[in-house]
Parts: sequence; C-alpha cells; structure tokens
Amino acid sequence: AKDIQKFRGGDMHKTVYMLTSVLLITLILASISQCKELELIIVNEDIDVINEVYEGETFLVYVTDKDNPSQPLDNYTVMFNGETYYFDRSDPNYPFCYLTAPQVSSDRKMQIVVRKEGYEDAYVEIIVKNKAKLFIYPSTFSVKSGDEITVEVRDENGNTVKDVDVKLEIEGKEIFSKTNASGIAVLKAPDVDTKTVAYIEVSKEGYESAKIDGFISPSQGSLLDKLNSRNFFIAIGIALSIIFFFAGTIRYIQRKEEIQETCEENINEEKPVEFEGKLLRSIEDSKPVSKERIEIEEIIVGEPKKEGGKRIATAKPETSPISFRPSKPKAKPDTWVIGGDSIIEKIDKKLGKIEGKEKDLTRWLTGKEDIAAKVDEKLKEIEKKKKSNSP
Repeated sequence: AKDIQKFRGGDMHKTVYMLTSVLLITLILASISQCKELELIIVNEDIDVINEVYEGETFLVYVTDKDNPSQPLDNYTVMFNGETYYFDRSDPNYPFCYLTAPQVSSDRKMQIVVRKEGYEDAYVEIIVKNKAKLFIYPSTFSVKSGDEITVEVRDENGNTVKDVDVKLEIEGKEIFSKTNASGIAVLKAPDVDTKTVAYIEVSKEGYESAKIDGFISPSQGSLLDKLNSRNFFIAIGIALSIIFFFAGTIRYIQRKEEIQETCEENINEEKPVEFEGKLLRSIEDSKPVSKERIEIEEIIVGEPKKEGGKRIATAKPETSPISFRPSKPKAKPDTWVIGGDSIIEKIDKKLGKIEGKEKDLTRWLTGKEDIAAKVDEKLKEIEKKKKSNSP
C-alpha cells in the first residue's frame, strides 16, 4: 500500500508539471499569433521603388500593415545609420519618412529597422553607392564675348567622362552643351556690356556635380567697362583736384580785387575794411589798422573876462589826449579843416569883415598872434560902426 501511495504521489507531480508546460507553450504561441507584420517599401522622390541610392541623396520609407498595404501607418520608430527617428501624422511629409544616404568611400549595404507597438520589427536593406567626383579643366576662365570656351571633364581617377551635361550660367541666362567621347565640351560666350562673372557647372547621374567660375568681357572695351576701370576713377580724381585748385586761386584773386575796390571807395570815409580777419586801410597795407594813440594839444578859446568895464579875452590852454585813427589824405599843420576853408576866414565872415590878404594860418596854431586881442579888436570895430550908424 505504501508503494502504491508513493507511486501515485510521484505521478501527480509529473502530471502537474506537464500541464504547466503545455499552458506556457500555448500562451507563447497565442502571443506570437497576435503580433502583426510590417511591410517596408523604399522609394525615391519620383516614387519609384529602389534598393540602392547614391551617397548624399534623399530617399523615402513607406510603412504599411502587411495584411493591408493600402493603409499607411504612423507612430513608429525608424533606425538608420545609427540615428533614430520617430514618425507620426504631424510630420509634414506624411505618409513618407524622408531619409538621406550618408557619405561613403565605397559602395555599402546598410539596414533600415522599423518598430511599432503590436507589430514585429521589420528590416530592409539598401545599398548606398559611392558617387564619383567630376573635375573641370581648366579650373577657371576669362574670355571675351563671342569667344569659345572649351572645357574637359574627368573623374577622380583622371579618366575623361562622356555625356556629361555642361551648363554655362551668366546673369540668369543658361547655355547647355554635352561632353563628347573625349570628355570635351565647347560653349560660346554670350554678348555682355561689362566684365561679368559667369559659372560653368557639370553633372551626370552617378557623379558628384562640379562647378567653376570665370569672367566674360565685352569684345571691345565699352564705355561702361571703361567707367568700371580703377584707373579711370584715379584720372577723374586728379582732374577734379586740379579744377578745384585753379577755381580756388581765381576766387582768391577776385576776392582780393573786390577788397581793393572797397578800400578805394571808402578811403575818404576812413572806413577800415576787413580782409581775412584783419583791418586794412588799403589793399597795399595788409597790416591791421594801428591802434596807437596820437596826442595833440587842443586850444580852447574861452569867453572874455570883464575887468574895469573892459572885456579881456583870455586863452585857456588845456591839453587832453585825443585819439583818432590816422587816415588818408593827411592834413597839413596849417590846415584846420580838410579842404579850402580857413578858420580865420570864417571868423572874419562872422564879424562882417573879410580881409584881402592871405592869413598866416600857422600863427593861429603856433601862438605867434594874440588871438584874444584880435577878437577884441574886431568887437571894438563892430561897436564903433553901430554907434556911427545910430541916429
């Protein structure tokens, strides 16, 4: 009985173990059967299906459910070239995920991985091809309008490349050509008015484009081309400097003549003229007007005093410094007023008597005559006339 009991206990354990294993296997198979599959489609920008792409070019990834390929998916992750991209409907390129092929030194097979919840990971391979480089010879050019521009196109190994598209671009205009079997293309330089920058670009599928620049000049130097010359502007600058120099000289001479005329007009009025910040009497005298003080003795004739019923004229000498600016013409010592008037003559006229002989004006200024006695004598004569004429 004990043996039977042991057998039954061991058999029970085995049964439980087997049932558990079967259950786990069933669950695993069920989970696997519930995961859907993704389908990846690689296309170029023309929506053509591709499996290879040149380095630097852009390609597109289109992700769908394998059982429903007409319906694009979103909210998935793309891994390519060590980078991870999350794609959803907010992407402006939906339903396409844009990728760019990296630069490679030689053709290389690369893998694209797409992951989405509820789907198995999807894998697809694409070949990134190395793009050969094109080189243009010569590396620049400088020609005139109507001349031919000859270029040769080679690859990085120095081999000539035929059927390469060659484009000449200048001021928005484009001229096209193709290389022949020797890798040579010929272009004709268009007409231009001035020296103009031009570009030559070569391209071919499977090759990296190349571009050079150069100049195209007018066939004969035009006026505009001359105007753009550096030497022309230098010559214009020198000519203008000479013109301004002579104009300034002429203006200076004219101004000097105007000052001379002004001096001559105002010389009798004793008006100083200002020229270049200086006061001038005349154009010959370029020095400022002297400000020296000249002192003269002024003689003042006072009213006659009365003494013993007689009027006695007295001369009261008084000196006071009088400052004036010397002027032309200068007065002589015996001239009181510039002109022909005499102070003695004026006194005689005032007293009613004019003597015929010329007076010695110097004696009035030097004191050689007694002025007071002279005046008294004149007054006495007037009184006698009045008495003789009275009834």
